[in-house]
Amino acid sequence: MNPNSTPSLPVHRWVIGKCVLFTLLGLLALDGGLCATNAFADLSISPPTLAFTATVGSPNKTGSVTVTNTGSKSIKVTYADSINWLVAITPGLSQTIQPGKSGTFTLTASFANLAAGSYSGTATISGGGITKNVPITLTLFPASSTGSFSISPSTLAFTATVGSSNKTGSVTVTNTGSTALTVTFADSINWLVAITPGLSQTIQPGLSGTFTLTASFANLAAGSYSGTATISGGGITKNVPVTLTLTLTVAPSTVSFITLTPPAPSIQVHQTQQFVATATDASGTPISGLTFTWRSSTPTVASLDSAGLASGLAQGTATITATNGTVTSNPITLTVAPSTVSFITLTPPAPSIQVHQTQQFVATATDASGTPISGLTFMWASSTPTVASLDSAGLASGLAQGTATITAINGTVTSNQATLTVIAASASPRVYTTNFPLAENPISETNAWINGGATGLDWTNIRTTPGLAFGTETGSGSYDDSIATLSGTWGPNQTVTATVHSINQTSVQYNEVELLLHFQITAHVARGYEINFRCTNDGSQYTEIVRWNGPQANFTYLHRTGGPGIIDGDTVKATIDGTGLISVYINNVLVHSVTDTTWTDGNPGMGWYGTSASVGSDSGFTSYTASDGP
Repeated sequence: MNPNSTPSLPVHRWVIGKCVLFTLLGLLALDGGLCATNAFADLSISPPTLAFTATVGSPNKTGSVTVTNTGSKSIKVTYADSINWLVAITPGLSQTIQPGKSGTFTLTASFANLAAGSYSGTATISGGGITKNVPITLTLFPASSTGSFSISPSTLAFTATVGSSNKTGSVTVTNTGSTALTVTFADSINWLVAITPGLSQTIQPGLSGTFTLTASFANLAAGSYSGTATISGGGITKNVPVTLTLTLTVAPSTVSFITLTPPAPSIQVHQTQQFVATATDASGTPISGLTFTWRSSTPTVASLDSAGLASGLAQGTATITATNGTVTSNPITLTVAPSTVSFITLTPPAPSIQVHQTQQFVATATDASGTPISGLTFMWASSTPTVASLDSAGLASGLAQGTATITAINGTVTSNQATLTVIAASASPRVYTTNFPLAENPISETNAWINGGATGLDWTNIRTTPGLAFGTETGSGSYDDSIATLSGTWGPNQTVTATVHSINQTSVQYNEVELLLHFQITAHVARGYEINFRCTNDGSQYTEIVRWNGPQANFTYLHRTGGPGIIDGDTVKATIDGTGLISVYINNVLVHSVTDTTWTDGNPGMGWYGTSASVGSDSGFTSYTASDGP
């Protein structure tokens, strides 16, 4: 140690971070007495690279880069790139980021006008003397072509004649994809002269657009033409075959001759004959599609419809022709013969008359089709001429009691057989008249009446109070009408007249007064004809002709009409003759009639029907007359 030297002071150095500390003589100094801290800058990027993927035509996409200030002071960072498909940076090209904080740059990529392929570039982010690179890539795939649009129709066909005016046809394109689609039409077909609305159009997803093509046939000869149009869009091309068939317009042939067939047909009255007219030109070539005017020289013998169908109307001949324009066919003679008789029906089938009375029979002839044949004469025959004779017109005369079988004959055809019954003639018409002077239940008037309850058993009786006859039915609904017939023997021609008593009329209940003709009552059997009148006059009225067939509730409705209605004091009448004709009158006015020959004998009578016993004496007859005169 040198005693003359200044003693060295101990020096201590500590390095703390960026600060160097020195101690001397127990004192702290920092490069001249002050220890100052040096602040620093640093930043990090996430993600370090940015990748975009899309398909051609896709809408814009965005991607983000986050910058974090990892230093100890605020930093102003700046974004920069030279990538032309990055079209927007938000929130801008620079931003200030505090220590420990982050900021984000959002980049927008546009794929417009870019083809499928790979693209790349580098962006820089700078701040605080630090620059960092961010690689950015884009992979652009071709647009998917599967089912992106459809075409209807898949082919387009034009047909026309030479010289025709222009025609149009349409092709509809439907966008079946998920993005808007621009489609373009193209063709090299010279006879397609216009496309509307134009050669291209943009179609939204799920919608359609139409190309309307105009075809021109000017300067084209007859023949077949074809070509192909293309419709393209979204990387897809579809072909549309287009055809044209062009024909010549042929002028119609001139009719020179009309031939009519068959040449000489013959039919019967009520039959038909089809004629066929064939038109030919001068060379003998048939001409089709023509209409003809048909004519019969004798329309009363044979008529013609517009199709040449002739109908035989009467015996004779008719000349048939067909005309088209000024040309008339050869004439054809149609012969119409009388119809052949197949059947003869005789009516009435089973009449009854008295000796010295007459019965007119009617014979109706029909052909095989059932069509009546008029204008015929018949030969009439009676199996027993001593009982009934016949004149040439079918009028039978009763000569003696008995039966005779009547037939009519035409040629070899004989009618069905009708049975005529001839009964003994009455010395004079039988007449029975009563005003019901007694009170009786059942009505008898000294055994003049046969009752439905006492004799028929299944029906009910007629009773009387002085001046009135009415029913005893209880309204059970079992068709047990109150009925009574006159006793004795009566001829087939019968007339019954009665005066109606009707008070307290109601449409709620059914209340009828009845006249009976050709009626018989025995135990459990009532058969004949009932003519009933409902006792109302308010629109619910009716009158019916009913055939009773024997057992209770076994009947047949023959005829019904509303009629004028019934009021108290009206006169009702019913008649039947030997032909089975039943006629019904109210106040001597005919209201309806019917013919039925099921029952040819029996007696006149009267009846009553009600659906409630309470209406009993409210209706009935105050007088009654029956006769069997001719």
